[in-house]
Amino acid sequence: MTLTALIVTLTAFIVTVTALIVTLMALIVTLTALIVTLTALVVTLTALIVTLTALQPVKQFHSFHVTQKFTTVFTRTHHLFLFCARLIQSMPSYHVS
Repeated sequence: MTLTALIVTLTAFIVTVTALIVTLMALIVTLTALIVTLTALVVTLTALIVTLTALQPVKQFHSFHVTQKFTTVFTRTHHLFLFCARLIQSMPSYHVS
């Protein structure tokens, strides 16, 4: 390969890599704009939820009790599952030939 052909090949490679970098930078800008838009949406929805929650009468004790009860039941079920898993793991295994 001659020196001129090598320079042309390297120049084409550099142009291709530069185009790839520009494309990736455009993608990063687009993703950043998407993140900013989603963040604005989350802030707007949060403000809406806060506004709607502030308008509710104070009858949240029942829902708190239900949430606490669900958490208790979920935790007990999880502990029972872990206990059963430990029992199964501690059982000796018998290999049948």
